[in-house]
Amino acid sequence: MIKINKIISFVIMFFIMLTAFTVNSYATSCSEIETVSTTFKNEGEKQFKNLDENYSTKNLGNTVSGEIVSSITPIYRMLTVAGILIIGICIVILGIQWVLSSSSPEAQGKLKQKLVALAVSAGVLFGSYTIWKIVATILDSIDG
Repeated sequence: MIKINKIISFVIMFFIMLTAFTVNSYATSCSEIETVSTTFKNEGEKQFKNLDENYSTKNLGNTVSGEIVSSITPIYRMLTVAGILIIGICIVILGIQWVLSSSSPEAQGKLKQKLVALAVSAGVLFGSYTIWKIVATILDSIDG
């Protein structure tokens, strides 16, 4: 145990020393910082405006997928928020169960199975936008 503590201390000290010798600082004036930040902000707003115009549902026209997307979007958003809340609550509950079952390997094995199922459901939830977009594209191609 003492060897592990010494190794960890050495690694931490090594990284502290490494960062102390490799960090460069540059002095600039406030007006230069303001100019650079304003330019950065304006470029970002321009690119965001272009993205918003390219990917908005208004640009889909009167196709079937455009109508489907515009009618399902509020429902999709509500279900996504509800799913995120449920997954968060499940993570808290499973975390509490994990802490309380630290002495029982059987209970920890069951909790690991539940965590795998939770990870898969979280992947499906966060990948649902892609799934939804694929379905809308397929419906659009069927319409012609």
